[in-house]
Amino acid sequence: MAAEAGARGGAPEEEEEDAEEKDAWAHPWDESDPASVVFVTAADEAYFSRLANLVGSLHFWEGDESDWAPPAPSGGGGEHGVGDNAAGGVDGGGGGGQGCDGGGAPRKLRPARVLVFDLGLSASSRAAVRSWNHVRLRSLPTTTTASAPEALAPGAAPGAAFPLPTHLLGAPWMVGWKPLAVLTALEAHGFACWVDAGAEVRAPGLRVVLASALRSDGHFFTTAGHLFPTPKVVRPQTLAAFGLAYEQQQQQPQQRRQWEAAATTGVAAATADDLDALEYEEPTSAANIYTAADAASPPSRGLSPGSTPRGRLAPVRFASRVEFTSALMAFAAGSAAHARILWPMHACCLDAAGCLWPPGSEGNANQRRDQSALNAALAALAAGATAGLAAAGGTGASVGETQAPWAEPRCHRDKLWWAWAGHATVEPSTDPGRFDAGALRVFSRRAAEPKPYSPFVQQRTGSYVE
Repeated sequence: MAAEAGARGGAPEEEEEDAEEKDAWAHPWDESDPASVVFVTAADEAYFSRLANLVGSLHFWEGDESDWAPPAPSGGGGEHGVGDNAAGGVDGGGGGGQGCDGGGAPRKLRPARVLVFDLGLSASSRAAVRSWNHVRLRSLPTTTTASAPEALAPGAAPGAAFPLPTHLLGAPWMVGWKPLAVLTALEAHGFACWVDAGAEVRAPGLRVVLASALRSDGHFFTTAGHLFPTPKVVRPQTLAAFGLAYEQQQQQPQQRRQWEAAATTGVAAATADDLDALEYEEPTSAANIYTAADAASPPSRGLSPGSTPRGRLAPVRFASRVEFTSALMAFAAGSAAHARILWPMHACCLDAAGCLWPPGSEGNANQRRDQSALNAALAALAAGATAGLAAAGGTGASVGETQAPWAEPRCHRDKLWWAWAGHATVEPSTDPGRFDAGALRVFSRRAAEPKPYSPFVQQRTGSYVE
């Protein structure tokens, strides 16, 4: 079944908003305006304090009107330059997109907007979120039109809406709802940036960089700091659902040397976990190894939950790619990444047993849930896989002529784009205003205390002025 543009059949509940708040969300999508980037996140009651810290950080750095310079009319080797996606690659200097610096007269950048999806907040927490400036609280949709295994929607016509499987809302710890939240945001807003609720923004100008990347590439990704695929980050069933299987000939020592060399440059330093992953025994089960017979087999049709398709599997080399994080990612509506990465990721997340959380999954020890789905979709795209969910896709409004031709998705390889509490080499200050050029941009503080940005959440007061 081919996916259609709509992620849902019924609209999430609307909240009462005053005229000022409605005005803040009403301005049209403008590719040249970083204010068109809408931040998207989700939280339940256990994550409320983390959510407040994230919103506080966005209000601290991007909550007030500020000056910015529009991009130059021609490519300037912009600030969002990135390198290749191979494990040993280094950052590129430009990326060929429009630059983030000057070229036009300074303009006013409107305050950031945040779309929060309610995964189980208490009544008091919902009331608090609704009082925050330029923040909208929404419920997740209850239906989808995504491609899905035949077992989930037997006999459904392409594009027909069907109820979401129970695990999306009933088991939020699986994080199967994340791509659905982003798809829903993209229906209403041209540029959407997902940020996990446990994160905090640590620097100014994030939307300017994101808008530049989305305008030129249609997407923004950064690295999680691990390798893909390995038994530590993805189950073979997830790969198989995307028409992939481990290639039989592996080169672990070479891969180790590549990452050790990268670590010495400081570009993409390998952690002990990364190197340990290479010590895992390579997959040897005949059901999970690519063979010449796979290329000659008829393509797989529908997948059943828990099944492993054997038709036309494409090879993917063990630990051959950088793992992208799903905690910080952005999409432009109608882009190739929207259709060929986000929609297949969503389709995987609909199938708990067959893709998102296959039998044998254990916490983050061997499956990263939505992040495994994201990286399997990326690997399938790179490998030219055509079976299973690799064929899922969607369409949307065009982002215009400024988007570059589709190629291997770009990855912002600078390790300072994303780090997490407990990271061996990066631990930011708890001083909310501490920022230096080249410093960490987004940090996942998780449950660590204190939450430095919570006091900076802005309440809705006064009129919003264009």
